[in-house]
Amino acid sequence: MAFRDIKGQGSAVGLLEKSIASGRLAHSYLFHGPEGVGKELAARNFAKVLNCVAPICGDACERCENCLRAEKGTHPDLLWLRPEGKVRVIKIDTIREFQHSIAMRPYMGRWKVGIFVDAHTLQHREEAAHALLKTLEEPPAHTILILVTARPELLLPTIISRCQSVRFSAMPVKDLAPLLEKRHALSEREAADCLPRGDCAPPPESRRMRRSRSAARHSWRERSGAGRRSCSPICSTGTGIAWSGSERALRICS
Repeated sequence: MAFRDIKGQGSAVGLLEKSIASGRLAHSYLFHGPEGVGKELAARNFAKVLNCVAPICGDACERCENCLRAEKGTHPDLLWLRPEGKVRVIKIDTIREFQHSIAMRPYMGRWKVGIFVDAHTLQHREEAAHALLKTLEEPPAHTILILVTARPELLLPTIISRCQSVRFSAMPVKDLAPLLEKRHALSEREAADCLPRGDCAPPPESRRMRRSRSAARHSWRERSGAGRRSCSPICSTGTGIAWSGSERALRICS
């Protein structure tokens, strides 16, 4: 996937494209917004473009070795940091290992890119948060950091102030149907049936959805309590998506 495949995030993607085109790259970015709207996907593609050998109109070529390895998750200069353990936090040892890695020059590409998934979990380990802050204050010249979070308010204010903010919004309804077709193998009509039709009612389930085609969907329903009808701002739909009635927008739940 490339920037052109990210739907419903024109403002965020446009900001990143302008940064690349102008050559004015920040050393650290904060990708924040609702869950499941493409923040991680955008971070991966931003990293791909930065190291792409032959970018096409500011987007990844998807053919060079850098692009292919970044997509597969095997690029040595693309470093993913995720919460670990039962309490789901990014540990201080992970930060130290990352700091050691970025002290060395890139192996394949022009940049070393560190992507912190659920970066707000650093807040639960003050030592780790302060270790990251030190890196943000004195980043190596060849390094770009991307913090991805749906809870930016849990990050230290000093961390936020050192990052360029990139806001992701809830996905518009018009962009959901194609994604539902692809992810859940629905027909165009079935995908349309899953979209909201009123201001305070979840969209109806299609016959195919009601059969819960995959075990993954069963798992999602058990975790989220899908199927409960509600008039709260976020309604459970039972379809693997969440609908924000106030914003008339949806997001795909993973």
